[in-house]
Amino acid sequence: MVGLVGCSSCEGLGEAWSSVEEIRESMLAGNRLIPDGTGSDDIKSAVQVKAVLEPVLRMVAEQNKMIPEIPQLRVEINNLYVKYKQLSRPDSDLQNDAWTIRKLCTFIKMKARRYEVSLVT
Repeated sequence: MVGLVGCSSCEGLGEAWSSVEEIRESMLAGNRLIPDGTGSDDIKSAVQVKAVLEPVLRMVAEQNKMIPEIPQLRVEINNLYVKYKQLSRPDSDLQNDAWTIRKLCTFIKMKARRYEVSLVT
């Protein structure tokens, strides 16, 4: 059961990302979902990929507060790349994007738990 934790919270995430104009334009330009050099444990990085994290965190809030697992995130990220005809993306890109999303969601959740989240946008 451990491997399935968060499975349902990830379903449809690719479509949610597609509906965000900033992500859609970036993908159409041939860019990665998570830009190269994005950190995984700081506020600057979280702000940089805010458009990517918002749909994930919204799903986490709606579904038992479980952060999606890496395999499920990889499937959704791959679906997004396929949708935008970026078929030549190496597995390392999918893996790095999934881990960065998961780590940043964990970082934000930790900040929220400690009441350290800035409400200024």
